[in-house]
Amino acid sequence: MINFIVLDDENLIRDTTKKIINKIMMPYDIEYCINVFNDYNMELKNIIEKNSDTKIYILDIELPSKSGIDIARKIREKDWDSVIIFLTAHYDLGLEAIKNRLMLLDFISKFNNYKENIKKTIELALKIIDKKKSLNFE
Repeated sequence: MINFIVLDDENLIRDTTKKIINKIMMPYDIEYCINVFNDYNMELKNIIEKNSDTKIYILDIELPSKSGIDIARKIREKDWDSVIIFLTAHYDLGLEAIKNRLMLLDFISKFNNYKENIKKTIELALKIIDKKKSLNFE
């Protein structure tokens, strides 16, 4: 099961991202769910602390109560396997995110063809997840 976590305070961005995920996942025979949040809360905290599912996080940086970078730090305290993607209007904070050693897959600007970029990045994340699940025997 793949657990997509979309965290953004803008309704339009959350809805659009959810539609993109559903469209990408349609041809796959993979169980998935999409959790959508507009801010950090206890439900999101519980998802972060639960280590059972494969997770792809799509985070905004500017949120009402916490920064997306702080949330990514919390994720990495518990989980180094999940994919983290930033989708933000604060593209200038990309270097800050990299300096925090958060092992991001991508840092996407909302102002630069984000629909196509998020689609390509999610497809790449699925390829990465698929590679991690394979076992090699010699």
